[in-house]
Amino acid sequence: MTDLFARIKMNTELSVKEENALSSFRSRDEKKALKRAEEAKLAFRKSKGYEVDTFWSRLGKLFKKKN
Repeated sequence: MTDLFARIKMNTELSVKEENALSSFRSRDEKKALKRAEEAKLAFRKSKGYEVDTFWSRLGKLFKKKN
């Protein structure tokens, strides 16, 4: 069981390092394009009637289930 937790921790740390390394090499245009893509994705999901997937919405669902 501890091996599983060690692997999860290692994978998490590696993905954080990779994200930090990639974000420093992105140009202004790439960052702008990624932001526009995220906004387009959210607009599409909203137009189809999907719920907004945010931390607060997930937290609210969690507390509603317990009551």
